[in-house]
Amino acid sequence: MSSTTKTKSKMITFHGHENFRHRLILSTLSGKPIRIDKIRSNDMNPGIREYEKDFLRLLDNVTNGSVIEISMTGTTVIYRPGLIIGGNFTHTCQSSKPCGYFIEPMLYLAPFSKKKFSILFKGLTASKTDAGLEYIKWGLIPVLEKFGVRDVELHILKRGSPPLGGGEVHLIVNSLIPQPVTVHILDIQKISAIRGIAYCTRVSPSVVNRLLDASRSVLKNTGCEVNITTDVWRGENSGKSPGFGLTLFTDRI
Repeated sequence: MSSTTKTKSKMITFHGHENFRHRLILSTLSGKPIRIDKIRSNDMNPGIREYEKDFLRLLDNVTNGSVIEISMTGTTVIYRPGLIIGGNFTHTCQSSKPCGYFIEPMLYLAPFSKKKFSILFKGLTASKTDAGLEYIKWGLIPVLEKFGVRDVELHILKRGSPPLGGGEVHLIVNSLIPQPVTVHILDIQKISAIRGIAYCTRVSPSVVNRLLDASRSVLKNTGCEVNITTDVWRGENSGKSPGFGLTLFTDRI
C-alpha cells in the first residue's frame, strides 16, 4: 500500500455543511485529518460561505502547520490539522456573523495551546442566530471553569449592533492545561434566580428601561429572583448602528 493510500485511509470523511466548525475543532484537538464533501451541493449557491472561509483563516492563524484545501466549487474542504499555538493578533470578522461565532470555538482550542490566546475580534457583537457575548461570558466560561480552565477573560471594548457592526471584543486565555478535569453531575439543581443584561447602542436609554419592565412582568410569574442589569453604550464605543437586546441566564442552588 502506498503512502498516499495510507493517508487517505486515515482521513475521516463527512458530508454536508452541518457542524462545520465543530468538525474542524475536533479534528484539530484529535490531530486527525478530515474531508468534508457535498457542502451545500444542491443549493442554488453551492459551496462554503464567506464566513466559513473566514473561520478557516482564523483556524490557520492559531495553528502551525495546518493544511487547508478547498475545491474549485467550494463544495469540498480537506483539513489536515497542525499544532495549536495561539497568538496575539487582531481578527476582523466577516460581516454576516458576529464575533461570538468565532470566539466560541476558540475557547475549546485555547486551553491546549502552546502559548496564550490574546485575540482582538472586530465586527458585530450581537446576532439572533449565533452565540452572544453575554452567553459566552456568563454561560460558557463558567462551565469551562468546572473543567479546570480558569484564567479566561472576555472584554467588550465596543458594542457593534447589526448591520454595520463596529464592535471590538478582546479574548484572553492564559489557562493552559495538559488535560481537562473530570466533571461528575449527579443531580439537576433547581433554578434559584434569573439574571440578565439589557443593552443598547445609539438609541435612547429609555429603550433599555422598557426591556427591563417588559421582561420583569413576564418573569415574575416564575417565582424566582429576577436581577437584570443595564448596559448603555454611547459615542465612539457604541458601534456604527443603533440596536438593543436582552440576554437572560439562570443561577442554580
